[in-house]
Amino acid sequence: MLVRFYAPNNVDLRAKSHIYVPHDDWDTQTQRLIIPKRNMNEHTVMLAQLQQQIDDLRAFILNRFMADYFVSKEWLENCIADFHHANEPETPRTLIADTVEQYIIAKDLLHATARQYRVVERMLRRFAKAKNRPMYAGQITASDIDDFATYLRRETMTVKSANGKSKRKEVERTQNTINTKLRRLRALCHYCVEIGIADSNPFDRYKIPADVYGTPTFLTLDERDKLYSTHFDNESMETQKDIFVFQCHIGCRVSDLRALTTDNITENGTFLQYMQHKMRKSKPIVVRVPLTDTAKDIIAKYAGQPDKRLLPFISQDKYNDAIKRVLRAAGITRTVLIQT
Repeated sequence: MLVRFYAPNNVDLRAKSHIYVPHDDWDTQTQRLIIPKRNMNEHTVMLAQLQQQIDDLRAFILNRFMADYFVSKEWLENCIADFHHANEPETPRTLIADTVEQYIIAKDLLHATARQYRVVERMLRRFAKAKNRPMYAGQITASDIDDFATYLRRETMTVKSANGKSKRKEVERTQNTINTKLRRLRALCHYCVEIGIADSNPFDRYKIPADVYGTPTFLTLDERDKLYSTHFDNESMETQKDIFVFQCHIGCRVSDLRALTTDNITENGTFLQYMQHKMRKSKPIVVRVPLTDTAKDIIAKYAGQPDKRLLPFISQDKYNDAIKRVLRAAGITRTVLIQT
């Protein structure tokens, strides 16, 4: 038996019901089975049970439509499938956030990359708590992804002001940053398909917006030196200023910067050498950079960090925010055109 579903906005869907009815017992006018009222036998009972199943399916579809109010090409087929599996024992569900550590090990991710996936894990857990909407592997929809992206764009977190008071502040995230988080979520969803805890990747039907890049704006050497000579009473701003100036002197990616340890300094202390993170597998070339006097001074200033870290690094998002703050405080501002 086929099911045909009509709804506003020219919705007209057909799908197999997977309910099989005897052709001779079907009334095309009433769209119901013809059930004898007097001759009670096994065939009559079977027809009554079939009609009840058809009625239950109709009610299930209507209730689902009122709950979703979003109809795609596959919606009716998925709805019918859910109806037939509704009474099956519930299979254990896996939170997508719970797959992160397994994914890190399976893909042999570098420390810096693994840290970024753990950031996404924490975001997923905060989203689930704030919206009461946990994301389970194999059950994520395009609507879930949209809501997660919206949450990242408007997320608020508790921060302490200069006077020590706590307040809620909206986290500044660009669309490119959100896109990066969505790409990592897409990789996790793909991994869930690989290991068999999901049938499909919801990102097969969801397009992540394209990143937007404007013309790069560089600091001049004078601006870099002006920033370094500016002293901040705020210890955190002073530290992140030094780290940014150090990065300017060695010219590496943030992911490579955050992975640096004292082992990356040559024995005579005149060179910094490291393997580029993004090129580790495709083109493993060791980069060797001579250390300037300023770079050496910054290394010496922060010597003795835990785990042999070269400098007291913070998360990439907080580091980006810190760069903006120290540049503004140092009076290094320009008017530039950006696309919004």
